[in-house]
This record gives sequence, structure tokens and C-alpha cells, in this order.
Amino acid sequence: MSDQCIFCTKTVYKNSMCEGHYQTYIEHKQKLFDEDKKSIDFKPHYHNLKHKIYNMITYPHIVDLCIKLIAIADLYYEKYDKSELKLVVINDVNKIIRYKVKQIKENRAIMDSRYSKLFNDIDFRNKWKKDIKTEDGHYVRSRAEQLIDNFLYHNNIVHAYEKLIILPFQNEATILCDFYIPEIDTYIEYYGKYDEEYIARKYAKEQIYKENNLNHIALGRKDLDNLDDILMREILIHRIQKKKGQQ
Repeated sequence: MSDQCIFCTKTVYKNSMCEGHYQTYIEHKQKLFDEDKKSIDFKPHYHNLKHKIYNMITYPHIVDLCIKLIAIADLYYEKYDKSELKLVVINDVNKIIRYKVKQIKENRAIMDSRYSKLFNDIDFRNKWKKDIKTEDGHYVRSRAEQLIDNFLYHNNIVHAYEKLIILPFQNEATILCDFYIPEIDTYIEYYGKYDEEYIARKYAKEQIYKENNLNHIALGRKDLDNLDDILMREILIHRIQKKKGQQ
């Protein structure tokens, strides 16, 4: 039996998992125990979840659901003395992890190629001079960006301008956001032009945020007159979501 966690390179603590993943297992098991008071049908739940995992794209989410599979199998055995899921679950999880890791690596190669060809934000942004000063000392490229920067400054929201986006699936692409708010780990993009090249880049960039599961707020021209409502509302939503994720 391997002394390495089935989900990472850490040493096994219990049940083929490191201490961190085992704690997640305990949490899933407790939730399932509580839900079983309402009578869970364990076998269909197990097989439906296994099928669902094969459609997941982010590794942490895949791992979380695989841990839940183990919790389902163990609880089914402990409560009903049914061993059929417990006998296959580790093998099922190993198959899922091998398949998804291979798929992620293949996607990474595709994304590396696509992003490096589509994006060099430094060259693209240098079409416009960075010579407009904001109230907090940043130099931006447009009056719209100046409005957004000043809004963040007036509302005491710490932010960065033109921060490099580090993507899980990119090595060569140079992708910059307009603004970044570290407090809520959220990027802000302002889309103020409508020519064909700009629209194509906007669509591709939105896809990058989506595919890499990055928090972001998209603003357009019509939003500039209502930053107090639109931008602040989006920031508050992301704050609430982050707090929920920490609970």
C-alpha cells in the first residue's frame, strides 16, 4: 500500500489520504450522516456523483467530489453493512484521478498554445499611452480607467492596475487585467471599444476568466455613470461569496 495520499504528494494520514484531505472526508461524512436522516439512497447517489465528476474541469473540485465518493462508500458500509461500494471506491477514485489528470495536461497544452497566440497584452495596451494620472498616483490609459481607479480610491478599496494574471494553464501568454482587488481576489475589466479586433479579444478574455475559474467583474461604457450602484454592488457580492467560502 502506498504511503502517499491518493490526491497529492503528502504522506498518508488515514484511509489513503493526507491529514488535510482526511479532514475534508470527515466533513463530507458528517454531512452525509445528517442527510441520511432524510433517507439517502446511497448507491444511486454514488454512481450519479461518479458520473458527474467526469464532467468536472478543475482539479480541486474533482478531488473534493472524489473524497465525497469515499465518504459515501464508507458510510454505506458502516450503517448498512453493505460492502459493495467500499470494495470498489478506491479503484474508482484512482481511475478518475488518472483520467482527469491526463485530460488536464492535454488541455494545458492546448491552452498554452491558444493563449500565447491570442494574447500579448503589453503590446496590445501600448497602443494607448499610460499618461493619465489618477488621484492615488496611478497612471492609466483612458478617462474611463481614471474614473474607475478614482472610484476605488475614494471607497478605500485597495487595488492594483494592470496586474499580470497568473493562469494555471499558461506559460507564455502575457495577460493583464485592468484592475485587481486583492481583498476579494477579483479582477476588473473595462471594455470600452467596439471594433472587431477589440470585441474578439474581449470574448477570448472572458473565456479565459471562465475556464480558469477566476473571479472578475466586467464593465462597459454605460456602467461608468453608475459605478456607485453597479461596481460597488458587484464588489459586495464577491465579498459575501468570499466570506461564505471561508466558513
